[in-house]
Amino acid sequence: MAEGAELARRIVDRSDGVIANYSTGVLEKLGLGFEVLSRRNPRLVMLESSGYGGSGPFARYVTWGPNIEALSGLASLSGRPERDCTISHFAYPDPLSALHGLFVLMAALLHRDRSRTKEGQRILLSQFETMVAAIGPLMLEYAATDREPPRIGNREPGRAPWGCFPCRGEDRWCVLAIESDDDWNRFRRVMGSPEWASDPRFATMASRLEHVDELESAIARWTAGRSDYEVMESCQRAGVAAGVVQNAQDLLCHDPQLASRGFFEEIPHFRKGRVIASGIPLGLTGTPGRTTHAGSAVGQDNEAVLREILGLSEAELARFVEMGAVEMGAV
Repeated sequence: MAEGAELARRIVDRSDGVIANYSTGVLEKLGLGFEVLSRRNPRLVMLESSGYGGSGPFARYVTWGPNIEALSGLASLSGRPERDCTISHFAYPDPLSALHGLFVLMAALLHRDRSRTKEGQRILLSQFETMVAAIGPLMLEYAATDREPPRIGNREPGRAPWGCFPCRGEDRWCVLAIESDDDWNRFRRVMGSPEWASDPRFATMASRLEHVDELESAIARWTAGRSDYEVMESCQRAGVAAGVVQNAQDLLCHDPQLASRGFFEEIPHFRKGRVIASGIPLGLTGTPGRTTHAGSAVGQDNEAVLREILGLSEAELARFVEMGAVEMGAV
């Protein structure tokens, strides 16, 4: 609707930055492309985060996180070597591109304010490219060897034992990371120096790598008789890197590190009273910040923005709502 687009343009006239997450070309169809907006506000910095950026043969394709995860090559590298490739179901491109976007937006604003012209710029962030950049070491491995990096599951090249081992209980696991022969000797003592651990096949890193299947099976028999936290804590006391594979309940209810730092917040929620949610993981000591509320409906702040920033009268706002240009969110 033309009236709604014009309201958006008027808000942008007063803005330092705009963040958009539409497919390439959508903003231009709405009359909200950078060329239109920057003519009205030359200081504008506009971040457009799309699947493939603003150019190239895929630029206008609609994408979702799993699509980009697969195309970026991450899916082909995930999982165990005896299984097909897999995707994470976490949509890694979403948070990864958001972090890149935040950084580049702040950098562009700083550049604008330090430049002679004080002009803004358009940022065409490719979520696909942020994912490819994230697997840079594996791309380098292929460039150097001309061989595809294999799927290695929980193992680590050049290290053994290194992996995720079953513990007592249903779906309980602990990760062990042995980086040297000294680490191995400390871990042997943690296990009580069983006879099998003195086998010459496991004496050096090279020989442990050669016999890694047998090594992991023996360690798994030891960990399976102990709780995951018992394994982790006994290893850590001995200076061996280990960590429980925590689930959501562990994080929320049992993790002493998160609890000591007050990471989880109790937040007022417009519909549910009070809820527990993740806090702000930025570590600011002077201005740490807290989440003030949750559960806002779409359009809930429209009245405040349009009345306080644009200065619309109550009658003008009511007219825009009536024609469908503005939707007021219900609490």
